[in-house]
Amino acid sequence: GSFLNVCIWRIPRGESIVSPPSRCPKCGHWITARENIPIISWLALQGKCSSCKEPISPRYIIIEAITGILYLLLFWSFFFGGKVFLPGYFILLPLLICCAMNDCELGIIPNEYTYFGIATGLLCTFLAPYAKLPAFLYALFSVMVTGGVMALFSMLGKAVFKREALGWGDVKYLVMVSAFTGIPGVLFTILTGSLAGLLFHPLVNRLKGRKSRTLRF
Repeated sequence: GSFLNVCIWRIPRGESIVSPPSRCPKCGHWITARENIPIISWLALQGKCSSCKEPISPRYIIIEAITGILYLLLFWSFFFGGKVFLPGYFILLPLLICCAMNDCELGIIPNEYTYFGIATGLLCTFLAPYAKLPAFLYALFSVMVTGGVMALFSMLGKAVFKREALGWGDVKYLVMVSAFTGIPGVLFTILTGSLAGLLFHPLVNRLKGRKSRTLRF
């Protein structure tokens, strides 16, 4: 979760996720190892930079907590559900978190996530316990069908509504999902994503419009 915070901040801005070390975006203070412990450090610092005392966005602790909870559910499903392909979802999960946060904050889904996800999803089929070639061909078929259909919807939507109805970032995002889950997973994603958008879009807009820097996404 701590590393995902680095990716969410730096990748859309074209910065390296390796160096330099994490620093306060307000005063430039380098974050020490003790200040970089997920969740614990944010609570110990009371949500403030140790140097300039400016508020640290709760987004950091929220993402760290969400990541931990989702991985806990993933491992729980794997050990007790028995039908989860752990290597694939282990990689897909952080990509989904990064895509969601950057889309919420900036309205974009960087290609670094989706291109990496598509390639990795296809390669993960060779880790399947059986039927590796059929698994790869099915994933490849899902990617091609999803990409073609969603691209068509994107172009038709722009022609009908005279504005972008389905962005290319969303198209590539769904292609990435199809590489891991196949077409049924894409249909589920579209349905639940549409419902979630209807329910939470007004709330997200209100949060983004707040003046307080501590609540800004």
